[in-house]
Amino acid sequence: MRRTALTLIFLLGGAAGCADVQHRVDAFAFDRQAKSHLSEGISAYRDGNFARAQSELAAARRQPSSPALAGEILYWSAKTHLSPRNPVGDPARGLQDLALLVERHPSHPRADDAGVMVDLARRAAAADKTNQELRNEIQKLKEAHIKLEDLERKKRN
Repeated sequence: MRRTALTLIFLLGGAAGCADVQHRVDAFAFDRQAKSHLSEGISAYRDGNFARAQSELAAARRQPSSPALAGEILYWSAKTHLSPRNPVGDPARGLQDLALLVERHPSHPRADDAGVMVDLARRAAAADKTNQELRNEIQKLKEAHIKLEDLERKKRN
């Protein structure tokens, strides 16, 4: 009886272990597909083929992957969208990818750098907004000054 119980426990444990192993194999297969797309995306990025890079990285994002790999995919996607050499880049998307990297994968090796880039971009956007507001105020002052000069001319004549 005892031997039968131990055999049953062993078999049940083995079956559970097999399910776990199968889950790991499936996850590895997904990681392998995502890694392949990531590798192709990085290669295309380095070759300056940004449309292909974006396509490969988007395919990599659609694949389930480990957190470390998902963070790397977000990083390269952001880098591709933010590249000044990329005529089809979407800087807003790039910043969104960096923010997602920081939010979803804070322990990723690139998370700190991504956080700094997001912060700098936000500060630059705020400075641009402030600069635009100042340009608008200067324009209003110029227009007011022109009106005052016109009124003074009319008074003299």
